[in-house]
Amino acid sequence: MSIIMGADLAGMGAANFATLAPSLVTLPGGTFTMGGRDFEDTNPHEVTVSAFKMGRNPVTNDAYGTFVVDSLKTNRFALIGSHVQTGEEKLLALGGSMGEIRTAAGSVLDSLFSQDEEMAIGGSRILMGALKMVHIPDHNPPANFDRPQQPAVNVSWYGAFVYAALHNVRLLREAEFEYAARVVQGERKLHDYATPSGKMKKEEAHFDAGATIEVDDPKYPTLANGLRHLMGQVWEWQGDWYGGYPNGSVTDPIGPAHGQYKVLRGGSWINNVPDYLRASYRYGFVPEDRLYVIGFRVASSLSASPQD
Repeated sequence: MSIIMGADLAGMGAANFATLAPSLVTLPGGTFTMGGRDFEDTNPHEVTVSAFKMGRNPVTNDAYGTFVVDSLKTNRFALIGSHVQTGEEKLLALGGSMGEIRTAAGSVLDSLFSQDEEMAIGGSRILMGALKMVHIPDHNPPANFDRPQQPAVNVSWYGAFVYAALHNVRLLREAEFEYAARVVQGERKLHDYATPSGKMKKEEAHFDAGATIEVDDPKYPTLANGLRHLMGQVWEWQGDWYGGYPNGSVTDPIGPAHGQYKVLRGGSWINNVPDYLRASYRYGFVPEDRLYVIGFRVASSLSASPQD
């Protein structure tokens, strides 16, 4: 039996984080007006984002493919639990088969039921949110998308989530993405597009093209904050479930507790519709699905410990 849980998962995450850390860029955080004039219901509202780190580029084929082969090896089945109130997901176990993951799920439930807490007559107690079992397949990007330094595509939200969890980081929140894409320190006006000029220019971002390009292709400039490819290249999975925006001011929003679709941001190499590429645009997509226009990048809260 090859079930990996608890301290063993934490050890894998710590080792992987050491290799990932140099690719993270620190953003100072701040307050901005999120949302804009798109096809979707994106009513503008004030959002404060705490300082955080995020990947300079989308995760590449080399990084994700190596992870699947070297870190997951034959443990391609994952058990994910959701917080019953916030909906935030946590990786609980890896296993080599559905049977092993069922065993791990039973172990998780046993540990919850064994917590001997007294409860008054007529009271209630929350034991657990949802448990989900997922399979992480081999990473085989299609031709023209398979060079080592091209963004990893054909990765489901769950594959991206497991990659992040086993590097002691997480997926971006869409408020973080929009903040990084629109706010330029020292400028009062928000950028409509995640380019140095704030405009939809083909010399500044990779879109309306035939495939992805390598993430460090010198043809395209780096943003003032040190990030690349927040517009075009690939749609990027966000940690949030897709849902309506709040009406008032919020700090570090994480989206709805539950949903049917996960948020995508940024547009992709194939898009040429201006609104799809706008920094405030958001799209909901089924988290189990994999497409060659979708990739992801990772993030980390500055307040988080290496084990979070």
